[in-house]
Amino acid sequence: MTRRGRRYGVLLATIALLLASACSSGNDQHGGKEAPLETKRKADVEAAARSQADAIAALAGGPLEAWRTSTTACEGRNGEIAEDGRWDLAGFAHVKLPGDKHAAALRAVHDKWQAEGWEISAYQTQADGGVLSGRDPHTGLSFTLASSKPPIQIAVTVASPCYQPAEGEDPANG
Repeated sequence: MTRRGRRYGVLLATIALLLASACSSGNDQHGGKEAPLETKRKADVEAAARSQADAIAALAGGPLEAWRTSTTACEGRNGEIAEDGRWDLAGFAHVKLPGDKHAAALRAVHDKWQAEGWEISAYQTQADGGVLSGRDPHTGLSFTLASSKPPIQIAVTVASPCYQPAEGEDPANG
């Protein structure tokens, strides 16, 4: 496997690990395993995720493009699907940037997150890009930024913790 292929594999594995850990059932909530799940409206979680994604894009130096979100029932550590309405959100977008701007963009976001007290779980840059993953302790939202290969854009992914649905909503089922 080439050096570039190994780096790409590390980036994909980091994204998969972040999404899997962020979407597990209530064990990753702000208060720990025994804390009750927060009740959230889908629109509020989507707005918070979009706002943070827009801020990331602004720091990176480009527009946020192709934003989309989806919600699903929370999944437990052993793959069991919650049947009580617990749900989580995943979001995806990208920021188009010239390849020589990727490392500086990731560094700018990293420095901002560090100053704001984010829990940074991965940070690696090379001349042509890198990866950055972190969790905002205030919202519980987890983000991963990863350079594409070839470096034409930075992928932005977000995962929320699990929430109880607001009255009248059923985000776990679509």
